[in-house]
Amino acid sequence: MRKPERPPDLEVELRLFSTEEGGLQQSLPQGCRVPNDFGLEGEMNDGMYIFKGDPPLPGETALAEVWLLVPERNAGRLQAGSKFYPWHMRLIGEGTVREVINPVLRLQA
Repeated sequence: MRKPERPPDLEVELRLFSTEEGGLQQSLPQGCRVPNDFGLEGEMNDGMYIFKGDPPLPGETALAEVWLLVPERNAGRLQAGSKFYPWHMRLIGEGTVREVINPVLRLQA
């Protein structure tokens, strides 16, 4: 796993659902790429996660930097506090944007 050569797009807080809530049975691997629902109707935006520390186990929360595959799809739409939902063949958790690092993504007032 190699980080992309550009800065991350977002810093996020990700809570994985517990297995009992329908989440995964194991942690996501460091450097995983999963689709994320940022609220654009009918589409997801893939992102690569680099966790700050160990990846979260089901039911846990972790901080991560995220590199979006096509950040331009969410241009001008995100701000600190924006919610999103990661998928891995099904909904597996919920996330909150802590910081929008890529200025292209920042919510336009």
